[in-house]
Amino acid sequence: MVFNRGPFRIGAMLAACVAGALTLVGAPAAQAETLRVCADPDNMPFSSNTGDERGIYIEIAEKVGEKLSMPVEYVWWLTYKTRRALRNTVLQNDCDAVFALPAGKGWGMRGLIRTDAFLHYSYALIAPKDMKVEKLSDLKSKRIGVQFQTNPHVLLSTQEGYDYNTMLTADELLEALHEGAVDVAFLWGPVAGYELSRRADMGRWRVIPLAGPEVEGSVAAALRSDHEALRERINGALAELAPEIEAIGRKYGLPSGEPLRIDDWALPYGPRGAAGKAGSTGQGSEAGPASGQAPVAVAEADTKKVAAQAAEAKPQVDETAMIDSGKVKFNDVCSHCHGANGFSPVRIRDLRRLKSRYNDDWPNVARTTIMEGRNEYGMPSWRGTLSEPQIDEILAFLKTIQK
Repeated sequence: MVFNRGPFRIGAMLAACVAGALTLVGAPAAQAETLRVCADPDNMPFSSNTGDERGIYIEIAEKVGEKLSMPVEYVWWLTYKTRRALRNTVLQNDCDAVFALPAGKGWGMRGLIRTDAFLHYSYALIAPKDMKVEKLSDLKSKRIGVQFQTNPHVLLSTQEGYDYNTMLTADELLEALHEGAVDVAFLWGPVAGYELSRRADMGRWRVIPLAGPEVEGSVAAALRSDHEALRERINGALAELAPEIEAIGRKYGLPSGEPLRIDDWALPYGPRGAAGKAGSTGQGSEAGPASGQAPVAVAEADTKKVAAQAAEAKPQVDETAMIDSGKVKFNDVCSHCHGANGFSPVRIRDLRRLKSRYNDDWPNVARTTIMEGRNEYGMPSWRGTLSEPQIDEILAFLKTIQK
């Protein structure tokens, strides 16, 4: 579904569950003495069962409990798989409702109803404070970092003229910014704001929210379908708490201010879900607000197709152009396993060592591996996904990085 949980255990692209009545299964909801809240124990900035900072949804749950004069109890459940978590918690009546589900109509689950939206999220652009960015084309001269298989990654792969490197985790992306390996980065907004607000070099950066059909949306709380009365009570509390909820968002660094619009970009296959950022942005996978993962617009196979199609559109002009195209293609398709530009800390995946490993025959070994795969190492076959000219471009790039 939607937020980004990486080595930070954060949040790609939101796991608290709030609200409800202590009713028997199947019975109409009545006023409860205790407000049971389901939450992920390790999903900051959204929820945590340890530490001084408890997360956005825990603090909102506490505020709702106070407003409804209901003490809050927590049921902790990891939310890597959103639907599985919901089936095993709120739908089993272990908790009364779930915060952090997409507010849009495009995401739904049988047996659940939702409150009105209470928070808005989006992807964000992290850029130096002194960099002028008024439109996306201002980034064409910049080195862009983007997290693998997120909506900005797929959107970038459909555009011409952008120099970008994909990285597997948000942690790697922020480290690349810190080290100067990239100039700017696209990252899930809650993660970007929260992590940068707690880093020593925060003063160097600004976090600009994005606006557009595939990069933003809203979040609601979800309850069992027989808890309609409780939903209305929670709706009333959330409406009254709007200023305090906004303040909680600021506390955890949620990006705000004038957004950078990307309305002229579109996913090549259309959204796979239709919910908003937390739901209507078209993530459509198991990842989501409750899982703390950033929205994923298309499946990995679709990502490969996008990368291949974008590459085919580029003419092979000369050797330099071939190498440049191969670098872009490699970072789009291969870097999630082999590292940006082929530099991997895992020796067996470090593609700078191909020549030392296979001598002058390395191009043939590499071509065969790309075409046939190596299942014993988790390397898939790219036959039928990458064309021969595309493989030639990747090999031309790999030739430039051999030690």
